[in-house]
Amino acid sequence: MTDRCAVIAGIGEVPLTPPGSGRSPDFMTLQAARAACADAGIEPSDIDGIVKYTYDGSLSCMTLAATLGARELRAQLEVPAGGGSAVGLIDIARTLVLAGRASAVLCFRTLTGAEWLKQMSMADPLRPYYLDGVNYLRSSGWTGYLHLFAALYAEYAARHPMSRDVLFASANLMRANAARNPEALATTPIDRDEYFAESARTVGPFTRFDEYATADLSCAVVVTAGGRTDRPDREVSIVASAQSHGPDPKTWFDLRPTSASYPDSPSSYVARQLYAESGLTPAAIDVATLYDCTSFTYLDLVETYGLCGPGQVAELVADQAFRADGPMPVNPHGGDFAGGYSAGFRHILEATRQLRGEAANQVADAEYALVAAPQIGPTSGAILRRSER
Repeated sequence: MTDRCAVIAGIGEVPLTPPGSGRSPDFMTLQAARAACADAGIEPSDIDGIVKYTYDGSLSCMTLAATLGARELRAQLEVPAGGGSAVGLIDIARTLVLAGRASAVLCFRTLTGAEWLKQMSMADPLRPYYLDGVNYLRSSGWTGYLHLFAALYAEYAARHPMSRDVLFASANLMRANAARNPEALATTPIDRDEYFAESARTVGPFTRFDEYATADLSCAVVVTAGGRTDRPDREVSIVASAQSHGPDPKTWFDLRPTSASYPDSPSSYVARQLYAESGLTPAAIDVATLYDCTSFTYLDLVETYGLCGPGQVAELVADQAFRADGPMPVNPHGGDFAGGYSAGFRHILEATRQLRGEAANQVADAEYALVAAPQIGPTSGAILRRSER
């Protein structure tokens, strides 16, 4: 290992649209990739590593490299871990750069909302961890991700009081952040009567208002060694990154109460690795972009990553603490929940913009950002730092 550092040198994406835009996933991927290269100040042909989601539904690593005109593709990897892959892609890219195996690694996520919803409702041999979970749990009535997060909510609420009023406020809090982001999709406040109407209920405590906003999108990140670009003031350092499935791996439908590590989650292990590697404490985090497929998910992660004490998150929601101008900014862009679902990958772009001072809903003087994938395993996370100015 060398003493060099790895940085996020460039980010790029195509405009978000609701599902059914008709845009080609391949074309969206190519646009986002080229935008990220332009943002990094490198030629697309300079890309020599590509890391992507296994079930991305768009260009393969080889086809994308050929289309970009890459002179040599030295590393290509696909990661099959759903939302847990989000920061894992950056962790792998960082490892390749630090090891000298690649000099400019492109990571991307492309998603068409209608196809994603179709995949989520069936066993998919391209995602064996989903297939395992479906085969094991469908007979018990578990048919999708909402059952998993409803169980995690029930587990949390058994330890710390959390009513559906907290979820209602949490959903509106993300929409309030999204309202200041011109790219977000769900920006209007949720009516209380509509939320609590029985017709709105879906699974467990959740309603149709507690789920993420589906979108057609593509976003990309370029990771290089520090100081490679001609704009070092815009490079964002990857201070620490980690992946974990915890000590007791199961399927994607991770039943935490049956784990030998209960009440820890795989994210608990990632959190400890990040703080140990960085030498930081949660108090150093200025802004957090946390996975948020439901109105509950990111609340649990706030506590898991030590941003508040156990059982304190409901009070923070009531105090509007997670607004961009609040004492603990979380998902200032509205997250995937209100902005548009990307399996958590757009959280990396938002964290980068925050640390560059370029975000639509900017947190004042942000130096450190925490980016976290979901609490189920395998999962991932990173701590990023703005450049020295």
